[in-house]
Amino acid sequence: MLLENNNLGIWNNNGDVNPLKELESINFKDYSGYVWNGFISIKRNDAYSLGLYSKKDYYEYTKTIIPKLIIDSGFNINNVKWYACLHLDSPINFNVHFYLLEIIPTKVKYNERLIPKSAIKAFKSKALNYLINRDELLMTKDNLFMGIIKDVKVNNLTSIDKEKKFKNDIEIKLSKLYKKLPKEHRLQYNSPNLNNVRPLIDEIITDILTSPMIVNDYYKYIEKLHDIDFQNKKYYGESKENNYINNQIHRLYSRIGNDILKNYKNAKDESFLNNQKEFLSNNLLKLNLKTNKNITNEEKLKIGISIYEIAKYANLNKVQTKLLIKKWYIKSDFKDDFNTFYNKLVMNNSNNSLNTSSFYKTLNSMGIAKSSYFKIKQKYYTNVFAHKYLIDNAIKHVMYENERLEKEIVYDMQKNIGF
Repeated sequence: MLLENNNLGIWNNNGDVNPLKELESINFKDYSGYVWNGFISIKRNDAYSLGLYSKKDYYEYTKTIIPKLIIDSGFNINNVKWYACLHLDSPINFNVHFYLLEIIPTKVKYNERLIPKSAIKAFKSKALNYLINRDELLMTKDNLFMGIIKDVKVNNLTSIDKEKKFKNDIEIKLSKLYKKLPKEHRLQYNSPNLNNVRPLIDEIITDILTSPMIVNDYYKYIEKLHDIDFQNKKYYGESKENNYINNQIHRLYSRIGNDILKNYKNAKDESFLNNQKEFLSNNLLKLNLKTNKNITNEEKLKIGISIYEIAKYANLNKVQTKLLIKKWYIKSDFKDDFNTFYNKLVMNNSNNSLNTSSFYKTLNSMGIAKSSYFKIKQKYYTNVFAHKYLIDNAIKHVMYENERLEKEIVYDMQKNIGF
């Protein structure tokens, strides 16, 4: 049982410490770092029910959690000494005070010397998890979270099904969102540039979470969050920073929100690439594809696979695709055997879907910048339209001449028969 005096001495990672002898053993000339102090407060009744009876219990407790705090705070565990002691002077709580002493200073600036909030949060969690086995509760919560994410994807709730004639309420709202999303800058759920449309994204996510396929697991998830939050408040106490439920729900919304935005980018990529198909089908073999020959074999293979994917997208057949890649290979002055490279390329092709970013990145690696690509494309369509214009005018001229000749023939016939 705990002793009744006001403290139970000092200990460190190795056990009991005699304060005077410890001070005598320290050459403070070798210690130029800073000192941090903190405490763990546990209600007297809770301490007993959680198995903290003796000094040894508290020693084992701090020996487990304090080194983790040191590491999480960005310190070198071999460059920090720590000490702890137990105070019993409070009528309500038992308080474990601890001190961290950095030997050689690594945290020089003031903001560097502050213990990160993330390390404090992790310390609280580890301090509680040591005393209470919450593994099953936390695992259930995590499994429900991942189950919700999986079901949302399996049921395609974050994208628009183009094959359906009629859109459901979620798809109608997604269409509305697509029109409002910014055309530039980063598309991430928590990005500031989405502040204006985030309420609509949240509305869509709420509809998804309350849809018949998801709602049961979502309510179970909320229930588990309240169970964990109840334990947190019981042992940590009430705090303005204790927004566990809101933080976890925000995490879920962020995950689903980013999936919505990813599907939007995929749809946008698909639309863009579909618009390139005609041009690529007619001009891909004509483009002067060439890469700097002083690249690694890994980079060469990666570019080759990208060209292969673009060729497939442009509906080039196998012979045309191989010819395209061979022209690039020869122009780039690569010395290795082409057939060996091509076979390796085909084997390593993962059938990934092409996107706008990888499309431009591949062209750029061959010296064709985005602006250059559009100039080439514009020139092609200018010629196409000019050719079409000439043909249209020629057809109109022929039709006009035919009509004129018909009129002349009719006139001559009428004149000959006396009309």
